[in-house]
Amino acid sequence: MPLLQPHWCIGELQGGQPRTRRTTTNTATKTPGGPRDPVTDSVGDGAPPSLHLIYQTMMAQHKQIQGDNKKARLATKQLQVAVSKVAKSCSEIGERIATTETRTSVLEAELGTVVQQSTMHESQLTDIQWKLEDFENQQRHNNLCILGTQEGAEGQDTGAFIVKKI
Repeated sequence: MPLLQPHWCIGELQGGQPRTRRTTTNTATKTPGGPRDPVTDSVGDGAPPSLHLIYQTMMAQHKQIQGDNKKARLATKQLQVAVSKVAKSCSEIGERIATTETRTSVLEAELGTVVQQSTMHESQLTDIQWKLEDFENQQRHNNLCILGTQEGAEGQDTGAFIVKKI
């Protein structure tokens, strides 16, 4: 027989209703508040053994749930740390993108200037090529062509060749 016997006490009246509370009396010393047996205290001394077994199973599951809750809280904290790292990384990437976009805008403006200068230079080069070709053509007009002689037959001294031919 257990040493603890649950019983009910009727305390002071509250609003005309008696206030009840459950207390435990140590049957060995007959003093309230002695060592407590959670099974006996919760389900009572005269409860059938199956009820005690159910209670013990519930308590074991409760402890397991508490452990699972601790693991869940730990995992949540770890996830929060990971999410804050990802958020920081995203922020840094956003700053890098903004810097890159600024640089790209500057380079695009400079590229436009370079393309305009290149177009202008190509136009000038084309004009210079036409002038060079025109000069070459004008120089050919001053050359004499002697029919019946092969080109290059004059050798090094063109004047002596012409005097000899005439």
